[in-house]
Amino acid sequence: MPRTERSSCVTPAQGEYLKRLLHLQTKTETRGVATGRLAQDLNVKDASVTGMLERLAQAGWVVYSPYRGARLTEEGCRIATTLVSTHSHLLTFLQQTLEYPPELAQAEAEHLEHHVSPEFMRRLETWVNSRMT
Repeated sequence: MPRTERSSCVTPAQGEYLKRLLHLQTKTETRGVATGRLAQDLNVKDASVTGMLERLAQAGWVVYSPYRGARLTEEGCRIATTLVSTHSHLLTFLQQTLEYPPELAQAEAEHLEHHVSPEFMRRLETWVNSRMT
C-alpha cells in the first residue's frame, strides 16, 4: 500500500487505475474516460474495470457513470499525481544512484511506489531536486 499522506489507503491496483485515469484525462483532455479505453490500456476485461471504478467512486476518488465513463475527483487527482511523482523520483534514484537498467528500474519503481513512507519521499524529493540543479 502506498504510504504517502494523501494515498495511505490506496491499494496498488487502485493506484494503477488512478494513474491511468490521470494519464488518459490529461492526454485526451476529456471530462470522462470510457470503460473500454481504460480496460484496453490496463489490459484487463471491461467487467474488471467496472468493478474497480465502482469501488473508486465509493471511495470518492472518481465520478463514474455507466456508459459515460469515469473522471477523477479532486482528491483522486491528488492521489494519482502523488503516485506519479513518487514513481518518477524513485525511477531517477534507481537509475542514477543504483545504476539500474531502465526496464528493471521501471519494474522496481512500480513496486516501491506503493510501499514508501512520507518521510522517505520528502528526502528522496530533496535528493532528486538537488541533482537537477
